[in-house]
Amino acid sequence: MRHSIRETTSTISICCFFLLLCSNSVGIAQADSFSDYFSDYECNQPLMDRAVLTATSSLTQRGPENARLNVRTQLIICTGNPMNKHICTRWAFDLSTWTPTLPQLTHAVAVIQPEERTRLMKFHFIDDFLSSLIGRLLMRKFVSTSSGEPYHQVHFERDVRGKPYWVQQGQAKSKGTTTATTTKALSFNVSHQGSLVLLAGIRGNKDDAEFGIGTDVMKIEYNGGKSLAEFFRLMQSKFSPQEWSFISRPQHNEGAQLKAFMRHWCLKEAYVKELGVGITVDLQKISFAVDTTHPLEEAVSPLCATTLRCNGTPMTQWHFEEHLISHKYCAAIAFRNCLPQENAKFEFVRFEDLIEQNAAAEQPDVVAYCKQALLKPQKQHS
Repeated sequence: MRHSIRETTSTISICCFFLLLCSNSVGIAQADSFSDYFSDYECNQPLMDRAVLTATSSLTQRGPENARLNVRTQLIICTGNPMNKHICTRWAFDLSTWTPTLPQLTHAVAVIQPEERTRLMKFHFIDDFLSSLIGRLLMRKFVSTSSGEPYHQVHFERDVRGKPYWVQQGQAKSKGTTTATTTKALSFNVSHQGSLVLLAGIRGNKDDAEFGIGTDVMKIEYNGGKSLAEFFRLMQSKFSPQEWSFISRPQHNEGAQLKAFMRHWCLKEAYVKELGVGITVDLQKISFAVDTTHPLEEAVSPLCATTLRCNGTPMTQWHFEEHLISHKYCAAIAFRNCLPQENAKFEFVRFEDLIEQNAAAEQPDVVAYCKQALLKPQKQHS
């Protein structure tokens, strides 16, 4: 029998600088006991963009005055049973390789639900619109491929906290919860920044121990108005002394220190995104010891020996992967109560891999919607 101790901490506010990462939707809530959820990651600003918070999970809640990380803190201690190995999907989409045509956009928009179209249209920049659109297509394709549910029948809803989840056929829905009647167990998460959109997903069975997954991607750059040294001074309080000792190693140049910073931030984000919405946590108490068996390079990714302590307690039911995706982006995947069957790299997918033909693409309202979206301005990239 698997025994566990779950410990919930009290709510504490976190200062705005913690969310410089542009921390969007943070996690996987519970649709049923197997986290058939994804995080609707609508982060639209680089981590260090002018060193201010400019986006949150809700368009109506943006601004530094609302900066807060809400997660449910769990202490899970295993007393003997090993973690099961599951099939893991790691997909990446590079927006810089895709300039959408009107027909492509209409076929993409036709498959997403009307309420999601409304959410997407609120984005000011076409970059953010397309990132979120691709995220939704990745989710739909993953659910369809992993569950066998027909692509056009995949349906998502949002719980009382606004988190989207997959509604399985035959599920009974009540007040944001679902009761599954199938044998499929999925957990999946999306993250995007810059030109990359990532999906990490894992598939198990309903009789498996509860499991979950979170992912995050960060661009390894600093565009803030302050010096990097000043930024680090402001951010140091968000890391444990052990983490900061690794990040600020004096023998390394600023580029190496920034890369180490982003690695740790990705890990923290992936961890709290899997935990879901709930209670604010002290990031100093979430302490990672990154894998140092090899430098984090694209050729050796992923690194898989990273470990975590919360409040000094080893989190033995968590497994982490660290990826370098080109020299510009680092990513992390957090696995709770499960292990991937193999440690593999992210697979780049094309738009054609994510879409299926839909007659609704020719409907006048869909065409008009897409024409309006294509008029949105692009971000000015430095």
